[in-house]
Amino acid sequence: MKLTIAELYQILLNFVGTTIVRIHAVTPQKDHFSAGIAGSRKKADSMLTNIGVDFKSIMKEQWTSFLLTSCKYPELIKNIITGSISKELAEIGIEVTKADKEAMKNLLTEWEESERKNGTTINGYLAESSKDNMGMITVYRNVKDNSKFRFLNGDEVIDKNDTNSRFAPYFKIPKAKDSKKQAEYFKENGIKLSKYLITQNFRLDRIKHIKLNGIDYEIVSE
Repeated sequence: MKLTIAELYQILLNFVGTTIVRIHAVTPQKDHFSAGIAGSRKKADSMLTNIGVDFKSIMKEQWTSFLLTSCKYPELIKNIITGSISKELAEIGIEVTKADKEAMKNLLTEWEESERKNGTTINGYLAESSKDNMGMITVYRNVKDNSKFRFLNGDEVIDKNDTNSRFAPYFKIPKAKDSKKQAEYFKENGIKLSKYLITQNFRLDRIKHIKLNGIDYEIVSE
């Protein structure tokens, strides 16, 4: 079923609840390729100089499942904490009720939300780009890792497993980034956690297909 960007925006604007969405998107690559050989900043080592490709023009195509929820971000952070505590208590035979979890949340300090730098927030999972007012969706990494991705230089598919590829000298291994703010919040509340809430934002015009509420949509401009 085809769905315009404007129609997808309206669906997201009125979405309430929590569900798993499957997103097929093509976005500029980030942290997968270096501008120069082994991270070199010398012009003689640059991808553009040696193979005539600007590393910023390489695209990442992915098919990934995410959590979409209308639950507010601060509430999700508190859910992570209470869920972790509840799990630890269950391991020693102490059952935690829903009322207990709510009591735990009330003891936590309030999360101070940062101002969005790349646009205007419409609700907890929808925003508009400051660049051109394009809608953007915020989703959360699904626990079940069933993602597929590849990299494209125009119509050329780049195989990151091919050590003989002309792109091989520029391959990078992305490093997972801890959330400094979340870590500080956990510490502030006397909690030691290494599990962070990982978000990802997609411009709606970068989404090719989306499976939402069990329906597969092809996203078109109009």
